[in-house]
Amino acid sequence: MGNISIGTPLQWFMVDFDTGSSDLWVRSSHCTSNCTGFRKYNSAASSTYVANGTQFTIVYGSGAFATGFLSIDTLTIDGIAVAHQAFGDCTDVYGMSSDAFDGILGLGYPGATSDGEKLVFYNMWSLSLIPQPIFSFYLNPDPTAASGGELIFGSVDSTKYTGAIVYIPVVIQMYWEFIMTSVQVESTIVTSSAYAVADTGTSLILGPTPSVAAINLALGGTYDSSSGM
Repeated sequence: MGNISIGTPLQWFMVDFDTGSSDLWVRSSHCTSNCTGFRKYNSAASSTYVANGTQFTIVYGSGAFATGFLSIDTLTIDGIAVAHQAFGDCTDVYGMSSDAFDGILGLGYPGATSDGEKLVFYNMWSLSLIPQPIFSFYLNPDPTAASGGELIFGSVDSTKYTGAIVYIPVVIQMYWEFIMTSVQVESTIVTSSAYAVADTGTSLILGPTPSVAAINLALGGTYDSSSGM
């Protein structure tokens, strides 16, 4: 998660940067459901707001959803100002009341967007706001660290890896889906070729029961029948 701002002057929001979805939304000042304790976008307070009003709904695989209407305003991420960015101005949010974020910024493909509007990352590139059409994540493996990681638009942090980056083809341009040749735990190959999705919006490893059971066994984990994990 990280901070973004929308509008002029800046209105700040904590969002989940999610490669498993494509839309940007935040809670609206008109929000009537699951809004308490979250920051909300107030279009009346922004001089760069442009009304759109198209109905907006996004449903996630967990069953959670957000609904409202589209608005257009300037989005700013770490000094990068993306003018005329469409986003969901959400009045009803279900299934995410216990989460720490005010909204979600999707980084998936345009094919997965629910509203057909141009996505944040694609706007950054088309407006020449970033030097390369790439973004990169680093997830800090130390849970006690002050920083949970980093997201870079337009570049990579070469101090966070060794060797050369290997690029692999995306199977279907909806999600960041690719073919894994295998999964290896130390010296043991626990499952063979399979399709996988790189999803920063979840901390879980999900998959077919035999494959996950083999990974679990190799890691020395235990199975909780009550949660199915």
